[in-house]
Amino acid sequence: GEDLDLECTVLIIGKSGVGKSTLVNNLLGIDDDVVVERHSGKTQVREIEGEAFGVKMRFIDVPGLQPSRSESKKNRKILQAAKRITKKHMPDIVLYCDRLDVPSYDFADIPLVRDISNTF
Repeated sequence: GEDLDLECTVLIIGKSGVGKSTLVNNLLGIDDDVVVERHSGKTQVREIEGEAFGVKMRFIDVPGLQPSRSESKKNRKILQAAKRITKKHMPDIVLYCDRLDVPSYDFADIPLVRDISNTF
């Protein structure tokens, strides 16, 4: 397709293991098998640039966050790193990814959502 001369920055955030990086890789046409780098256990926010459907895309791919209160300090460190990047590249879109195939009947995610809201 023809380039549309459009740019879009997407902040992609959510819990561990929900497929954030896989979503980014699929949108940019990157083979998951080729991507060796994984976020598991790390606090490194990745900036990935590419093109999707003729649009220049920048993804701010945040490592997986943990819903438990005991992980709140680690989550805040990750979120602060993401916030520093968003000061350089203001997101046009913010995607919060979660799993809908695993039922949750408690309010365990509230501390995580609060940390995200307080950071941004």
